[in-house]
Amino acid sequence: MVRRPPSRIHPVVLLTLLEATGRYDPKLRSWLEEEFELSLAQLEELARLGDYLSLTPVERVQTHLLQSKRYSEIVRLAGANAYLWLVGEVGGALLATLPRRARISRAIREAARSIRPCLADGHAGLFRWGNFVKLEVSSSPFARGRTSLFPLCGFIEGFMNQALLSYRVEGVVVEEVVCIASHPDQPVCEFVVTDSHSGKTKKGE
Repeated sequence: MVRRPPSRIHPVVLLTLLEATGRYDPKLRSWLEEEFELSLAQLEELARLGDYLSLTPVERVQTHLLQSKRYSEIVRLAGANAYLWLVGEVGGALLATLPRRARISRAIREAARSIRPCLADGHAGLFRWGNFVKLEVSSSPFARGRTSLFPLCGFIEGFMNQALLSYRVEGVVVEEVVCIASHPDQPVCEFVVTDSHSGKTKKGE
């Protein structure tokens, strides 16, 4: 039997999870750093270099974060900060030349592409479904192997929504509607992109 190599993930995931935990629960962050011998300075350096980590420490940290009442807020903030780490802010000159619809489309497509280093063995893809555009994530590192009554992939929501904010888009929200942790019969986690200005979910054109 051939052993599967350990999953690898960008260190920005662990870095931003710890930073966000520090905002909402400083004591928990201190405990996590001590318990797992984690250093924010070291993680920052690894993130700059893009040296991938084993997925295991991310999974261990998430296990403890799930016991926090602020879990959803922590992971969404971490996802937003991860986008800023990996992509950064969008130039004002570019924004000035793009109509709103084009900014929505570009933000969603760029985020779906840029989040891949944060998914370990998972994959992200955009699909049309009637009037909807869906983001589907297979083997999400935040949900696989877990059971939950609520969606666990707030990190991905935060990442995608920060992209929209960076493109100065208001009234558009990315929300997880199916998570494999709470729907184990489903093959992928699903996210929909809703535009409150039109009352419909935008097509990715």
